[in-house]
This record gives sequence, C-alpha cells and structure tokens, in this order.
Amino acid sequence: YKRQNKGYPPNKTAETLPKAFDMLFQRKKTNNITLYLYDPAGEAFLDSDQLVPHKFLSYLSGIILLVDPFSFEKMSAHYASSLLNTTGISPSTANVNDILTRLMIAMHRDFGLKSTDKVKVPLAVVINKVDACGLEDIIGEKAVDLYPPKNEKETRGARRNRLIRKVLHDDWNEKHFVSQLETHFSHVEFFTVSA
Repeated sequence: YKRQNKGYPPNKTAETLPKAFDMLFQRKKTNNITLYLYDPAGEAFLDSDQLVPHKFLSYLSGIILLVDPFSFEKMSAHYASSLLNTTGISPSTANVNDILTRLMIAMHRDFGLKSTDKVKVPLAVVINKVDACGLEDIIGEKAVDLYPPKNEKETRGARRNRLIRKVLHDDWNEKHFVSQLETHFSHVEFFTVSA
C-alpha cells in the first residue's frame, strides 16, 4: 500500500503460490459471505502442472478473470510504440487463450466435468488498464454511455456485455477467446477497470 499511497502502481505479483486472504462478511439473519482473495502470479497459469497445488478451484462460487488488454495480439501490435512511452504499463507476454485453456483443463478436472460440460460458476471477465491509450472511450464506461441500447428494457450491464463482447470479437480479433468463454461457462459477464 505504500507505493499506492505515493501514487505509484503496485509491484507485479511475483509468487506463484501466494498466501490467500479471507474476509468474512456477517449480517444478522442472513447467510455469511466469505470473500477469498487469491492472486498468484500469471506464471502460475503458464503450465497445467503448476495449477495442481491451487486448490481454490474446488470451492469457489464465482471467478474474476483479470485480463490485460495489451496481451491480445492485435492490441499489443497496435499499441506497441505507445506503450513504450507510457510509464507503469508493462503488457503481459503470456497468451490469454493458452492461459484460459489451461485454466479450463484444471477446472474441468477439479469439478469432475466432461470436456463438453459448462462450468456453472459465474465468471466475471475484467479487462484492466482501460485508462491507457484511450481504451476508456472504446470499452470503458464512457463507451457504454454512448453505446445504443438494443431496446428500452436492456440494462446497462447487458449493454456493457454486448459492447465489450463485440469489441473483443470483431475489433480485436479475439473470436477464439470469446468462443472459449461462452463454450465453457454458463454465465459470463464483462467489465472494465483501471488502476
């Protein structure tokens, strides 16, 4: 927190088997909610064997998949020179589709699913770093504000999902990524965030 308090981004996560943090939320006359925060370094997802010690997969009730937009091939190539001149942004070099495939293999194993079964746990796909290179105007909340609704009953969340899915699928040429998400998860929602 010292770095963030001084206006610097946090250091990159380095541990592939970090300590997890549990938070218990209690309210009278309602079920307790446990928030389990676990942030292994991206390298933990580069090899299926490295996912074996990560037992969190067997007892989760929701997943947040944080995705670096500059790890997508088209984005990385398009913004390469801009990123060199931008302080604090270092794109991930890992292939998002490979990481997702390995995660799916581990999840199917831990949930005892066939390769054709969908994971019932809801997945939030969060595209980060939207404060960089004008991405807020492309997929962020500013873009959602301007994106026309499908009909008068469409919620803001549904509009956001449609926009981000369209940009990933059509503009950023990530059809395979979107297809993997929709093939393997029964409930996927898209969000954006910045530091």
